[in-house]
Amino acid sequence: MRIGINASALVHENTGVARYTSSFLKALSAREEARDTVLFYNYFRRWGGDTGGVLPDLGMENKTWRIPERLLRLSWNLFNRPSVERLIGRVDIYHNLSFYGIPQQTGKQISTVHDLLFMRFPDSFTASVRDSLTGAVVDAVKRADYIITVSNAAKSDIIEMLGVPENRIRVIYEAPDQAFKPVDDTDILKSIRKKYGIDKDYLLFLGAGEPRKNLPFLMEAYGSLSQDIRQEYRLVIAGPARWGSEAIDAKIKECGIERDVILTGYIPDKEAAALYSGATIFIFPSLGEGFGLPVLEAMSCGTPVICSNISSMPEVAGDAAYKIDPYNVEDLTAAIQAMVTDDSLRAGFRCKGLDRAAEFSWEKNVAETLAVYHELVEGTAG
Repeated sequence: MRIGINASALVHENTGVARYTSSFLKALSAREEARDTVLFYNYFRRWGGDTGGVLPDLGMENKTWRIPERLLRLSWNLFNRPSVERLIGRVDIYHNLSFYGIPQQTGKQISTVHDLLFMRFPDSFTASVRDSLTGAVVDAVKRADYIITVSNAAKSDIIEMLGVPENRIRVIYEAPDQAFKPVDDTDILKSIRKKYGIDKDYLLFLGAGEPRKNLPFLMEAYGSLSQDIRQEYRLVIAGPARWGSEAIDAKIKECGIERDVILTGYIPDKEAAALYSGATIFIFPSLGEGFGLPVLEAMSCGTPVICSNISSMPEVAGDAAYKIDPYNVEDLTAAIQAMVTDDSLRAGFRCKGLDRAAEFSWEKNVAETLAVYHELVEGTAG
């Protein structure tokens, strides 16, 4: 079985899809099937981010092109060319990991649709990004024989918003990278605190500061804590601000917590495990996630988690997190209060979290993905 995989996300952006692609390909490279796999990536723009040097070291055949992305997509949409075969040769399975539905003459095509958050939460995306992603995913779904997605919550959105029949969708979970594990080295933990000006114990949120992440809600809950708790714990918001930062700044001022909140900005991946490990609690009150990987990353680092009880987060966290209503400030305030004042409660969630995170792996993801490939190629698809 010859496999073609679109790895273009690695070239264009250092995002969640890029990290997914990198982790998937690393795990695939250890399998026998990697010997008959060809990677396609278009790099009209230069390599970027930490993922730029990954592909050449994977031992798989690579096909590269330097075609402007808009021109390539326009040609696919208007002329139905160039085909997969023209770009990478004949393949039995073409797997699109990043919104590229490509014309294909023979074989089967799979698209991974990570989420439809740009449709579910339009205010969290600029109009141009939203329109581009919507057009790309509609085209990818139209061309695909099967859709792989990362949670049952995302599957429900695909059925509801794109009208894809349930029997064409397979759910295969993501996993935390192996770099996410408890960091116990006190020098490393002190260094991270010093770099970001964290002068006390802290409660952590890590993620892009866009509206669906619900950060003003988190600020309000933190501001509702007793003065004694706020004097003991900083609230650290780690990640790029993106759009919606004005609302976050306004809420900080409104709650009178300017001296208690630390906004770190972008955090390099190599520092994230230490930042998670040093936190007393990780708080993730998002209104919607395709998967919600930060929940598992924090658990992998041994950090007790509070997360939302909606979207994909209950599915990912199981019973290993303290779940709250992300529309009820009092609910989150009470959860934080309980966690910071009860050592045994935190210890229990730490142990549960480590066990839960261990249930997810990229090796398992790849094994389940290869099973879908065989299902299609061998004609056993339902």
